[in-house]
Amino acid sequence: PEPALHCRDAAIDDRAFAALDAVLPDGFAICALLHDAEGRPHDYRFLRVSSAFAALTGLRDAAGRTAREVSPVLPAAWLEAFARAGDGRE
Repeated sequence: PEPALHCRDAAIDDRAFAALDAVLPDGFAICALLHDAEGRPHDYRFLRVSSAFAALTGLRDAAGRTAREVSPVLPAAWLEAFARAGDGRE
């Protein structure tokens, strides 16, 4: 089973998300970094995606799915960059 998600930053209410979506023209997503049993990041889950996200990325129905589910050939460099940012190292 996948580890439980514990991500304070992922908590955003519907009104706040809708307000951001209305004013930001760029696509954006709120994601949770997923770690393996040794604590190493191995994937991330799209928790919420903006209305422009699918149009800009081509990823349909990404919310609730992992990056590897929507893009099985996820470049390792992307995961490493997201991991550094998600873990507060960048």
